[in-house]
Amino acid sequence: MSVARRRLLQGLGSSALTPWVRASPSATVRVPVATEDGDLRYDYHMALLELVLQTAGLKLRLQGVPVQGQQQTADWLAQDRLDVALLPTVGVHHADLQAIRYPIRRGLLGARLLLARRELAPKLARLNSLQALKRNYRFGAGIDWHDTELLTRIGFRQTGFKGYAEMFAALGAGRVDVLSRSVSEVWGEVDHPSLVPSNVVVVPGIALSYPLDDYFHLAPARRSWLPLLTQGLQKAWQEGTFQRLYFATYGRALERAAFAGRRIFEVVGFGVEPGTPLALFDAIQLQPTKAQVKLSP
Repeated sequence: MSVARRRLLQGLGSSALTPWVRASPSATVRVPVATEDGDLRYDYHMALLELVLQTAGLKLRLQGVPVQGQQQTADWLAQDRLDVALLPTVGVHHADLQAIRYPIRRGLLGARLLLARRELAPKLARLNSLQALKRNYRFGAGIDWHDTELLTRIGFRQTGFKGYAEMFAALGAGRVDVLSRSVSEVWGEVDHPSLVPSNVVVVPGIALSYPLDDYFHLAPARRSWLPLLTQGLQKAWQEGTFQRLYFATYGRALERAAFAGRRIFEVVGFGVEPGTPLALFDAIQLQPTKAQVKLSP
């Protein structure tokens, strides 16, 4: 268990979560895990899924299956090589996958800060329109991210990268100008010295916003789990354990982002899938309290 994941599970009191261990196939839920060192993007969804399973009364344990990228995750899930996985709220083209329509980060994946080289950051901070950003600067992106095609379609100039760490190296070397990173990801990345080059910083004063997050998706063979997992997620929300995990994980990131002091560029034309519960995409409006994020005095 990683240090970051252990921290996610702290403070849940009597709601001790099922350990993540390898067990017999009949007792496990196969979920994707990262293949690169320093990639902590899966930690929260592992902790949340454990919470949902427990709340739903399902005595199942998580079995990590290393995957490379969103497309492989979607393909393997459709082939029943995974049981449950996070996939974006847009752009998933496998019709036989069933989604639980709760954005697990409350839309935080679409609350974006920009990374740039230190010398370029002040110029970017002075931009007064999204159009100027789209027209004049080259973005790096994951080649198989489900929102990459959508953002290209509405005018972002993007260069795709297959490797996660490769994107940050390309930014530091000047092969792209900007990376757009979710607030749920960016601080863990910039604070990781072996991942993000020292000449890369978070651009102050501005942010992007569009309706993007992840849903839990179920493999075709696991469709029968949908009602129980949905009820487990709803119950965790009603009991407050969802919120406790959410703010324990992302409260400091939200506070550090300080959206109230930034100009927010709304990305128009991004689009949403039918049935998207937009009222639940409220992360950019949240202002965590000190009690929620357990700030030091």
